Amino acid sequence: ATISIMLICIILIILGLEVGVLGIVPNLEEIWRIIIFFIASVIYIGFWMSMGILFSIIFRQTTTSALVSVMMWIFFAFFVLMISSVIANQVAPLNQNSTLEAIAKNENIKSMIMHISPVVLFQEIVIALLNPSARAFGITALIKGNNLLPTPLPLSQSLLVIWPQFVGLLALMLICFAASYIIFMRQEIRAT
Repeated sequence: ATISIMLICIILIILGLEVGVLGIVPNLEEIWRIIIFFIASVIYIGFWMSMGILFSIIFRQTTTSALVSVMMWIFFAFFVLMISSVIANQVAPLNQNSTLEAIAKNENIKSMIMHISPVVLFQEIVIALLNPSARAFGITALIKGNNLLPTPLPLSQSLLVIWPQFVGLLALMLICFAASYIIFMRQEIRAT
């Protein structure tokens, strides 16, 4: 609840500055995009909170759980991108004579590995919500983007673009909460 109140206050301050300083009033679709962005942000922050709870249940020492949580954030934010490239280049190596199919296979493998990261999922959600002209991500955006008109997508189409990322982020959060609950209950049952 505290996180939600904080995010609502930040969004309202930014909207107030936008209207007051720039004189731009958001239309109904933009307000819905902001509301969906708020929901995605709460889910994203909820994932990190659930991961912190999970590590505080697993590790008895506070410093260890905090360090492991920070390490996981660094891993998901930075190292997943590098690891996905290394694995994709091992599974589907590229050279100067690579065909379009080989490049697409390499990018698909890289994309599948990167979508394990909640940072990547949230980043794609934010891009599609706050930039209505975003239609796809990764190599798909490069291939299909050249043939499409640069018109903004309506909200319903943007939601179709981000639906897999939204569900993945929600699933990661729920998995961490469920694992925390199960581990906590097993520890409590053993303690009694």
